[in-house]
Amino acid sequence: MERRFLTLLLAALVMAQLSACRGGSVSAPASTPPVSEAPETVCAPETEEAQAEDPLVYAELLEHLSAQLSKGDFDPGEGETGIWEAAQGRSPGEGLARVGYAIRDISGDGIPELVIGGIADSACYGSEIYAVYTLVNGTPVLTLEGWSRNRCRYLGDGEFFFQGSGGAMYTMLGTYTLSPDGRALLCGDFYFTFEKDESCTEIGYYHNTSGVWDKAVSEELDISQEAFWAIAEALEGQIQPIELIPFSRYPASGQSAGPEEPQISVQWAEDGLDGFAAYDTFTADTAQPQSRVLFTTDARVENVQVLALTLENVDEDGHMTFSTQALYTLEALTPEHPLVVAMTFYGAIPHYGISYVDGNGAARSFAVEMSGEDGSLVLWALDG
Repeated sequence: MERRFLTLLLAALVMAQLSACRGGSVSAPASTPPVSEAPETVCAPETEEAQAEDPLVYAELLEHLSAQLSKGDFDPGEGETGIWEAAQGRSPGEGLARVGYAIRDISGDGIPELVIGGIADSACYGSEIYAVYTLVNGTPVLTLEGWSRNRCRYLGDGEFFFQGSGGAMYTMLGTYTLSPDGRALLCGDFYFTFEKDESCTEIGYYHNTSGVWDKAVSEELDISQEAFWAIAEALEGQIQPIELIPFSRYPASGQSAGPEEPQISVQWAEDGLDGFAAYDTFTADTAQPQSRVLFTTDARVENVQVLALTLENVDEDGHMTFSTQALYTLEALTPEHPLVVAMTFYGAIPHYGISYVDGNGAARSFAVEMSGEDGSLVLWALDG
């Protein structure tokens, strides 16, 4: 299987454009089914369906990707370009919460695929696909990859929509279906633009079903630019979100996902208080602008503490170490009775956090941070 589709494609496009616009002959670049691309929200608990497959079959790969995201900035390997892009400009905790995975048999052969994608909303759904792997003799093999200039989104029933660009003259729209064994992509429709002649002044619109970026084996379409982009809009209307498990919830190596440990979630109070008859409150800070933050849980947790954080050290990799002071203690937090804390956010460094003892008796501590991407609230682990 060929890798790095868009990287090679863009290089070919640049060479073709230079040759054409200088009066030389044009050799149109060949396209293959795209293989690898590539958004922290606090997600609702996964449904039973989302946990249906055992992650142990992909445990080593999942642990590797989790470790990469934990670094924040890393050197991406095969299949990791979109994941790397999603981690840029975010804290490690935010990256872990913004990227998720699902293990599903989307090809229908009885072997589960591993889907890596971007989480777009608080319910842990997303449509941006960064990578899909299948198992060959028990070993994960990369089937496709997506990234910012070669976006991959899911259409349902094993079908994917790719949208790529190599500049103003070169755009592709492609639909591909996962082969029955999950190892390849089968082209459905492949639309692309290319210069109509060596003058490089007029864009032509072309179509084939082979996935090859080549005018010679394609039908030239008698359509306008608006009609071409209408095709893209129609495909975008078919995009289906996938429920993903955020990497912030990925269990330690060797553990089964099983029922999730109880975990506290955070959001702005005005967005989540409806439906709660009662809740506890605490004021951590009175400085303006003051914000009210809502902490909820999907199962009872004990010894809940609101923490003041003091930055102690930042290592060469940008990892921050904090000392903590308990400001408020709650005996327990339950799904029916959340906690609202008034606090103030002072720039990029978190000043407050929360800790609790989970259902397995383990103490967990998290910093509370505002996402620089969309202003949502984020929890990232202080304890590992």
